[in-house]
Amino acid sequence: QTIIIQNGFTVDEIANLLKKEKLIRSPKSFKILVKQNGLDSKLSAGTFSISPHLSAEEIVKLLTGSPVEKWITFLEGWRVE
Repeated sequence: QTIIIQNGFTVDEIANLLKKEKLIRSPKSFKILVKQNGLDSKLSAGTFSISPHLSAEEIVKLLTGSPVEKWITFLEGWRVE
């Protein structure tokens, strides 16, 4: 299953998204797990492929790693070389 974590999403927003997509049962437990491990600032924005069979711990590990896709916003006048 593919989910998109927008840049600037809070742990609450991520937990609610995961619950809505039926990837976790309890947003509260997910938030506690993230905060207890000091990972609230380490969750990455981007597109992630998450199996519904993963545990909450495995999902947290996945979300602190590199996403399948990551977005870059270029300011007007900037370019890629």
